[in-house]
Amino acid sequence: MAKKKAAAQADSVRRPLVLSMRGNPEWKEWLDRLSKHCRMSTAVCVDQAVMEFAKMRGFSEPPPER
Repeated sequence: MAKKKAAAQADSVRRPLVLSMRGNPEWKEWLDRLSKHCRMSTAVCVDQAVMEFAKMRGFSEPPPER
């Protein structure tokens, strides 16, 4: 388990926190269920949703790697 924690700490040093959202517990539970349904983390789920939203709005610039 120590290796996972060290890897997570190293990752947070390389990539700063970009987004933080407030929401009620029901919304968080809904997002968790959606993420599990799609078999992805909530971060990946939100990332994919933002990419799809950008395409729907005609924003053609591809996103850089997270």
